[in-house]
Order: sequence, then C-alpha cells, then structure tokens
Amino acid sequence: MEKGCVLSKASAVLLGVFFVVVVVAVGLLAGLVGRETCEVDRDGSSDAVVIQPTADPATPTPYPPGPWDNVRLPLSLLPETYDVLLKIDLENFVFSGNVEILMLCNTSATEIIVHTNKLNISKVRFTDDDGSARDITDYWFHLPNQFLVVPAGKALRVGQMYRLYVEFVGPLKDDLAGLYLSQYTGSDGNPR
Repeated sequence: MEKGCVLSKASAVLLGVFFVVVVVAVGLLAGLVGRETCEVDRDGSSDAVVIQPTADPATPTPYPPGPWDNVRLPLSLLPETYDVLLKIDLENFVFSGNVEILMLCNTSATEIIVHTNKLNISKVRFTDDDGSARDITDYWFHLPNQFLVVPAGKALRVGQMYRLYVEFVGPLKDDLAGLYLSQYTGSDGNPR
C-alpha cells in the first residue's frame, strides 16, 4: 500500500476556501498599505466633509516631470559617434576623461539626456554641428534613472547634427558597476 496524504471532499473544500480568503486578505492589505492617510473633519453648519492631509505628507520629488522619468533614453537624439578618452589612476582608484558625442536630432527636444552614474562632471559643452556653441547655464542629475540632463537653451531642430562634450572624474570601485576594478590570479600564481 502506498503512503500519502488523503483529504476528504469536505476538507479539500475548506482548504480551498481558506486559500481564497488568504489571497483576498493579502490583496486588500497590499492595496491599503500604500494609501495616503487623511483626517476627516465635519463642518458643523452643513453635511460637507473636509478632508485634510495628515501632518506627514509624501515627500515631493525634486525633479519636475519630463522625459527623464522614463528609464529608457528618449529617442529625440540618436548618437552617431562617441569619442572617448579615459585616464585610469590605479594608485588613487579613480578615472578621469571626456567624451564627445555626435548626435542627430530625430524629434524636437529642449534637453539632452545621457546616462551617467557616480561621475563628477566638471565641464559640459553643447554645440551645433557647425561649431556654434549653445549657452549651457545649468545641468542636473536625475538620480533615480542615472541621467545627466542638459537643457539646450532653445528647441533642437529635427535633422540637425549636434555635439555634446563632457569632462568627468569617477571612482574605481569593485562593485561590478560601470568602469570597475577587478583582479585575477595569473598562471604564475601572482595577482593581476
């Protein structure tokens, strides 16, 4: 005779109902946990309900809404070439360099968005393909999506080529992200 677990029909139905109740309860709790709480005050002169937020509102985002909210780069500027120079300092575990990106304006845009992470940007220059420089008054980082956002000053024209030049310094770490420090043991047994 085989060993195993045998359930009566009534026990199986009861177990199924219990499972459904647990799933529904978890779903309700998950939906209620993220909601903002409010205090309700009734105005004595009418039946109107005044809802006031609690003293602990959600922290506002420091970033205005824009194309940087998408995790993917916008398709408004398409890179044609990258000219990259890297200087790696293995004694101080840092790297520095610059990049010049030639890009084609695919759709009108008012900002340039490129990926960057853990870099200190020291210089940003943006020019039309004919070499005329655009005034870059400020640039900023959208940290959640690891973007450098460079306002172009005025709208970019479709079909026009542009150049973005960026100088940077960054840390060499062993966290396997970006340009990272790594070593291995050679066939002679020495670390490299």
